[in-house]
Amino acid sequence: MNLKILLAKLNYTNKFRNMGCCSNRPILNATQKKLKSFLNVFHKSETLIIENNPNNSTPETDEKNESYKKDFLAITYDFIDDSEDALAEFYNLTGIKLSSYEDFCSRIKISENLIKNPSGEEGFENWIAENKGEGWEIQNVGCYKGKKGVFVASYEWSSLKQTIDIPEGSCHRILLVGSHICRKAEYECEAKIRLKTFEKGCINEQEINFDCPYKEPIIDNFCAWTIMSLSSGISKQQQTVEVVFSGKDKLFASGHLGARFGFCFAYLIEYQN
Repeated sequence: MNLKILLAKLNYTNKFRNMGCCSNRPILNATQKKLKSFLNVFHKSETLIIENNPNNSTPETDEKNESYKKDFLAITYDFIDDSEDALAEFYNLTGIKLSSYEDFCSRIKISENLIKNPSGEEGFENWIAENKGEGWEIQNVGCYKGKKGVFVASYEWSSLKQTIDIPEGSCHRILLVGSHICRKAEYECEAKIRLKTFEKGCINEQEINFDCPYKEPIIDNFCAWTIMSLSSGISKQQQTVEVVFSGKDKLFASGHLGARFGFCFAYLIEYQN
């Protein structure tokens, strides 16, 4: 895998612009900055020997190089949990089949999470909250992967909504919407995602319901995180989408013992066939 190509893309060379997806975006977004930093570290490491001098590779450098390949897709997209099988997980969530990490570099435009304040670390800023039961609570325990907040529902359906403006594009593209969710071990919970798209006066709506599973390992009485998501093909036209996350518990218990939304996301994934 020639990661130099990806690094060149992050610097917006002509090769990257010629993909036709991002010529109007001269500034690196947060995800691209994170990847660029990762790749700069990669190219300062001994694994660079493999790319410049393939005949000098050793089992040790080969192993390290393969580790970088497995990790970088998970670094690109927070919705990928399993870096060991990142290509398969990417396919399961997006429906886009990639034959290799090289294929990812050449076909997929690097994107960022369009959901603002995805874990509640800034309170309810950027969200429109509808509170039922005892409403939403933002807790700072049992958070997802080092985040400092988690949205927790109570005993009736409460919802969190954001509206996202999708710019005009020139590639094939899908919108992947979802969240890492979990529950307290002894409390059964439900969660929902609703996606509305508004394009040229037409409204399309998709919704999924999800029973938060009992999933090990159990840590501090919280189940392990799992992903709920839905994806939708998005046309090349400029449009607006509305994303709604909802949750509750099934036992009608007082307090905040409903579904826990640890990291909400919406990724516009643009790709070449």
